Amino acid sequence: MITLKDVAREAGVSIATVSCALSGKKAVRPETYTKIMDAVEKLKYIPNYSARNLKKKASNMVSVLLPGMRSQFYSGLFDGISSYLQSHGYSINIAFSNDSADVECTKIDEFITQNSAGLIIVTTQPGNTAFFQNHIMDYQVPAVFVEREPDSVFCNYVGFRHYDTFYSITKQVLEQGYRDISIVCGPLEFSSERNYVRACRDAMETLGEDLAPEKICATNFTREDAFSSFMKIFSRKPPEVLLSTSREITYGIQTAMEYCGLRIPEDIVLISCSEESWININQNDGVIKISRNSTVLGEQAARILLQNIHNPRLYEQTIQEIDFSEKDIRLVSLPEKEKQQKQSFRISCREKIRFLAVDNPTIQALQLLTGHFEAETGIQVEFHCVPQNQLLSMISESCAMLTQTYDFYTYDVPWLEYMVQNMCLADISSFIESDSFKKDQFFQSGFRNCQLNGRYFGIPVSGGTQLLFYRKDLFENRELQTEYQKRSLISLRAPRTWKEFNDVAAFFTRKENPASPTEYGASFAGAIDEELAPEILIRLWACGGKLWDNYHRPTFHTKENRMAFESILHTLDYIPEKDMNRSITQTVDDFCTGRTAMLITYSEFAHGINRRVKENVSGRIASGMVPGKAPASVGWNLGLNPFSSHRESVCRFFSWLCNSDTNLYLTILNGASTVVTPYRNSELLKLYPWLVSTEESLQYAKRRNSPYRKNRLIIPVEQIEKIMCQALRKTYQGDISVEEALKAAQEEADHLFSMYGYPTIHEIFRR
Repeated sequence: MITLKDVAREAGVSIATVSCALSGKKAVRPETYTKIMDAVEKLKYIPNYSARNLKKKASNMVSVLLPGMRSQFYSGLFDGISSYLQSHGYSINIAFSNDSADVECTKIDEFITQNSAGLIIVTTQPGNTAFFQNHIMDYQVPAVFVEREPDSVFCNYVGFRHYDTFYSITKQVLEQGYRDISIVCGPLEFSSERNYVRACRDAMETLGEDLAPEKICATNFTREDAFSSFMKIFSRKPPEVLLSTSREITYGIQTAMEYCGLRIPEDIVLISCSEESWININQNDGVIKISRNSTVLGEQAARILLQNIHNPRLYEQTIQEIDFSEKDIRLVSLPEKEKQQKQSFRISCREKIRFLAVDNPTIQALQLLTGHFEAETGIQVEFHCVPQNQLLSMISESCAMLTQTYDFYTYDVPWLEYMVQNMCLADISSFIESDSFKKDQFFQSGFRNCQLNGRYFGIPVSGGTQLLFYRKDLFENRELQTEYQKRSLISLRAPRTWKEFNDVAAFFTRKENPASPTEYGASFAGAIDEELAPEILIRLWACGGKLWDNYHRPTFHTKENRMAFESILHTLDYIPEKDMNRSITQTVDDFCTGRTAMLITYSEFAHGINRRVKENVSGRIASGMVPGKAPASVGWNLGLNPFSSHRESVCRFFSWLCNSDTNLYLTILNGASTVVTPYRNSELLKLYPWLVSTEESLQYAKRRNSPYRKNRLIIPVEQIEKIMCQALRKTYQGDISVEEALKAAQEEADHLFSMYGYPTIHEIFRR
């Protein structure tokens, strides 16, 4: 067995120093602490609870690990645990995993190292059998798991009778004539949620009914995710009966129903697991609540743990399930089936406005919320969503025919000058500056993207910037930190320069570093010019490069641009299959499945990235500024068709869009809001930490635009960026050198600028 002496020898320090570092009784230098923890990790040293207590008095500290304390369920659970333990002379050490598997592992190891007498755990990783066996069971540390039973582990477990309760409830619902039943639950990896779903399915099968997969909605237990799930799955076609497995989920469902104008129980019968409380007596919200007393559950978990601590040799595995309130289960009262009044989703609108939009997460979220605007105003919004590469030509064609095929549309920030000059956008300055419009609700950087010559030609609808996403769990891993420092002589951290980015990317590429936990270090999007151009520009700007100067003369062939191209070619050695033709969707997928360690993409994708990483890998992500602090300002604006006869109605839609509630819900539904409110909301900041990174990045973001001079034609920005992208592709394919590619690009850009009446540097010299 590994001893304290072995750890001291491995770390090159004294046994006393190791003891101080592990116990926390005396501070040690950070570098010494790192050496000791590296040795602990390498030797897999965990103090043997039983052996240590032969030499000293047993600890009276019990450690409790919960996912968080946000819900009433966990508050009640901890109340029960703490009151029972304290009444028996035990102190409590509490920690939170925040639903992160690697944080849970770290906290459990810390508990054991601190000589905890026992553990009470609500796990976020029930499938990690090997960890629980090696770190708890093999060392005979008394432990009780609550509500979520770990897989294939011989352990103590306490939970509610999930299956029996939901089977009884579902059967009563069916007996009263209801058949259209859905369930919203937590992650199905947890035994409690699987049992809820299995009970519903089994009860329905007794009557020959089927619980179809689309009737099962798994969330992450937060009210925000429940709100989002309801809006996406049930808002347009709600079920007759909806079962919810937690009060937090129910809060989200209720908020979504209220926003959609749905009533409980007239439109949907909502049945929810709820925490037993005197407060619930006065809550006449129509929800049928099935009470469960989490305080009693906590007391029972503590009781079983103390029995195990006091009689470790005699104690055997205990599995105990606690009943819900029998009264609630037996007296579920539903409205008579024939009296349930189904909501009509055909709103009688007196007017219709047509919206041509890019198909992206923000617009998809906006579609779900627009029903509220329609119900409030009687104005129907008809969406027509198309891919980005088709949108500009469709807008141009509509305006060229002087028609109002579409009343308003989204347009990309770099298109502003071109669209204004070609009369595709109406001047709405008088509306923006009126008292009825809340301009100060928006980030001013977003409104600058709608402004030309002091006039406003739209409002920002989707905003943000590029962010660096990276695997925080890998960057904080002590072994990886030590190895990187040996190789690079600097600490492993989120890269701040493009050189550092490439060094870190090489470290996390298995071909360069066989011990890398990821196959590749980074991702790179370049399938189409619209995706490749921002990847180039952020490196070019960081090097001090640009595509034209202050006199609107093309400047492709420069030392700074050459440095940026060479940096990109270096990055391309550490991406999947060295494929520069991967789409943004593919790069996000590579990162979310654990294939790459770093990703640079838009803040609009942050919500989905965070969720998918949790689903696919046991790790955490973080976000921050892109290297070089020169991200591209990205986003979409809403512009009014100058030929629309529904100007007033479109402006009412614009006003609704700047509402605080609309933007809070837009953010929860994965949208990238341009309104300040979500970035100031403390609850959202805890759930979506990338909002902080986004706001910081906006201060440094640069806009992609065209050279613009009065009385001159606008050069479409995509034509300029096409020259830049072609130059990089030719270089990457090995056709020509970077120097030759940029020289050829300069000549091509000179020709393009001359066609539009702009001078070139060569023309100035010839004069």
